This record gives sequence, C-alpha cells and structure tokens, in this order.
Amino acid sequence: MTYDLHGQWDYGNKYSAPGCGGLGCLRSHVNLTETLNALSMVTKAGVPSSKVIVGVSSYGRSFKMTTAGCDGPNCNFVGAESQAKPGACTGTAGYISNAEIQNIINTRPVNRQFLDDSHSDVLVYDNTEWVAYMSPQTKAARTAIYKNYNFGGTSDWAVDLADFTARELHSPAILSAIAQGNGKCKWRSPDGMNCLMVEVTNNLEIPRAVRWANVNADCAWNEWMTKLFKSGDFRGFASRASSFFNGPEKFDCEVIGGDCTGGTMQKCQDTRDSGPAGYFILNSLKSVNGVSPISPATGKPAIDARPHNYRSTHANSRPIQMFARFDAALVQVTALNSLRTETFTYTFAPTYKTGDDRLLGLDILGLAAAIVAPAVFNKGRCSACYSSADDI
Repeated sequence: MTYDLHGQWDYGNKYSAPGCGGLGCLRSHVNLTETLNALSMVTKAGVPSSKVIVGVSSYGRSFKMTTAGCDGPNCNFVGAESQAKPGACTGTAGYISNAEIQNIINTRPVNRQFLDDSHSDVLVYDNTEWVAYMSPQTKAARTAIYKNYNFGGTSDWAVDLADFTARELHSPAILSAIAQGNGKCKWRSPDGMNCLMVEVTNNLEIPRAVRWANVNADCAWNEWMTKLFKSGDFRGFASRASSFFNGPEKFDCEVIGGDCTGGTMQKCQDTRDSGPAGYFILNSLKSVNGVSPISPATGKPAIDARPHNYRSTHANSRPIQMFARFDAALVQVTALNSLRTETFTYTFAPTYKTGDDRLLGLDILGLAAAIVAPAVFNKGRCSACYSSADDI
C-alpha cells in the first residue's frame, strides 16, 4: 500500500510531513522518494524484493489551498476537515478518482497541471483546488522503476476508478456539474433549473439529447434509480417515479390496462420542484408507453394495442400499452375466424430453408418466448400480483 502517504490527516501532525510543522502542507500521497524509502526498509529486513507487490493508485488526494497560486510542497491546505470539492461520482471531499480528474481536465478551466519533484502528477483548478495523483504515464514509469528493482509487480487501487465507461460519459451533465459542497448534480427547480430555460421553450430547434443533458436529466434519473434500488421494492415503478418527480397520482404506465393519465402529456410547471428534468423524464415514460408500430399503408397504428379486456375511464385516453402489444397481437390474430393455423404459424413462428444451422438459435429463442410469455402477460394483468422484484 504505497499510497495514502499523505492526506487531510496530516493537519496538526508535525511528524507526518517534514519541514511543515504540522500546519498541513500540500504533499503527494504517492511520493516516490517516500515510497522507495519504505520499500528499502522492507527489503533490508530480509524480505525478498520479488515477493513484494508495490501499490499504485487510480485516485487522487485533494486539498483546498489556503492561498491561490501557492501550490508547492511547503504551501498549506485548509484543515482540519477537508474543504476540497468532492467529485461528482465519488462524492467525498479529499478523495477523487482518476476518471473524475481527467473529466475536470477535459471540461473545465485548469490553473496548472505538472509533474512535481515527488514524481506525482499535480492538478490545480478553480484557483484553490489541488490534487496529487498518478496519470497512466506516471503509473507506467513507476512500474518500470519497480521492475528494475526486481519487485514482484504492482497492484492498482483501484481499476474501476481509472476511467469512465462509454455509458457513464453519455451525459456530460453528470460528470461536469460538480456541485458546491455535496458532489451532487443540480437538477431541481430550487437549484436554478426552471421551465423558462430555452431547452423547454425552444424544443423544436435544440436536439433532444442536448436538451436532456442541459437540464441534468441523467442526474435526476440516477438519483431516482439509486433511491429505488436502495428500497429493494420495484413494484409500481412508474407510479413511484411519478411521485418522486412530483407528477400525477395516476401513472400506472407499466400495467396492462393501467391508467397512464390518459393521452395528456405533462406540462413543465406540473412537476414543481422537479423542474425540466422531472418533466422530461415523466413524458419519456409516457412516450415509451405510447409506442406502437405504424402501418406504411395507412400511416396509423398497425394494430390496436389495447388489451382485449381494457376499459378506459377517460374520454380522451390513449390506451396504447407497451407491455400489451404482444398480448394484443395474439388476441387479435386468434380472434379472426378466417385465420388458418398455417397463417398463425407463419406470423409468429416463420419457417426457414433448412441447411442453415445458425437458425437453430432462433428456434430455441422462439421456444423460450412461448414458455415465458404467458406467465409475463398474465402477471401484467394484475398490478397487485407482484410479490417481489423477481416477479417483474
């Protein structure tokens, strides 16, 4: 564990940072000189170097500088509790992942970025934010150094902190909006997101993905999903989402025959504190609920996707349920007196020319669907039948 050699805990400890006097100096937690000194003590004690695995880090230790522009090893940080800005994902003052550090470099103004005398990367941003870390280049150089000393290898804490995945990078809002104090993205109306934003009022000229990102809708969705998974109860998903985002009480969009509040889309002002993000998310759920195939000949829905036992209680309701489409298609096809068995088979289980073994997988998939689908749609008819998350 040749990392965490320094941190916020240095404040007030005159022995932790030589020459600092306990005032809390900006020192790297991956200082190479201190690392080699520690390793020499281990090998001098008789431990073969080939049996020692040396630690490298994929995170940084961050500090709030007391004085802008003073970023050297004898400059001080604010203590005793860390005042450093937390990362958008790690959310911890004084500890920030390499992925978040790189995102800051890519998206925000940087005061200074350099390799210091301790062979550590240092980033200074927002005037008084100081971070020491290991870039991929520095880790590679350290690995070569340890190999030359015949050490057994390196261990990285931790590889999941090194980079963001493509999915995590989907919305710039999640990564670039690092809020003051709590590390959470700002998406609610009290945070300054309001229905007068151009993303709401000028929705025909701005691409959907841009509007979604600019109102931090991904942040809002992630916050909701985090709360949902912590609860462990996934019943009534759409209704609970509506409650979280200040939507209508009747929002059973995931239930066959459920009330998805008719065909009326939500207005931005309807979501109150949830603002544009809640407005976009709830209307997205309604839009998914309203998906239906369009006939090229008529320009209208190719099937009436209402379940056969659907009874609307709203005069203007649009009872197209995404979970009902397969069920409705089966009901419609089997209800046609003129339909012959071979037509039904061709529609739902078309045959192919023999000789292509790749189609065996499709046959197996069709068999699995035939077994699973009745149970799925029978459960869909009764929203009160779910007893656990496994039932969804």
